[in-house]
Amino acid sequence: MKRKILTFVILLALFGIITAVFHEIVNSRTKTEDTAEVSTETPIDYNLYYTYGDVQNIVGYLSNTSSTTAALSRLSDPLKKSELIDVLYIKSVCEIIKVSESVYSDVFGKADDTDYVTKEQFETVYENIVATGKVKGLLRKDLLVFELSKEDATSFFDGFETYHAEFEIKSSYE
Repeated sequence: MKRKILTFVILLALFGIITAVFHEIVNSRTKTEDTAEVSTETPIDYNLYYTYGDVQNIVGYLSNTSSTTAALSRLSDPLKKSELIDVLYIKSVCEIIKVSESVYSDVFGKADDTDYVTKEQFETVYENIVATGKVKGLLRKDLLVFELSKEDATSFFDGFETYHAEFEIKSSYE
């Protein structure tokens, strides 16, 4: 009787070990298959977009009052400064500074709030905001660009003075 019980316990232990080994093999095979899956998402070219950190100062220029400044600064979470700005961020900025949807509606079309905003889209919306004249202290001025700085992509010379822009100046402006 003792021998049958001992044999049963040994067989039960072996069964447990074999089950555990089989389970580990299946888990490792599943993990390998998960990491081997091909991503269907296209990689993001980060040169085409601004991050929250990139536009924080620029958006700050749109503020007329300390309460507006505070509201705009709350839009940028310090932990998310390296993340790309999205359509919802632009809509929130426009709501805080009280400009109409028309400054961005044509630019974004039917884009979702979570879609990233390209540099070109951001600059267009910013220009549209400045053109409304609602933000005091911002001027729109046409300049003839004679030369772009070789060292700094945001500096240019108009024949009289060197300017430093918030955005990278395109070579087509020269």
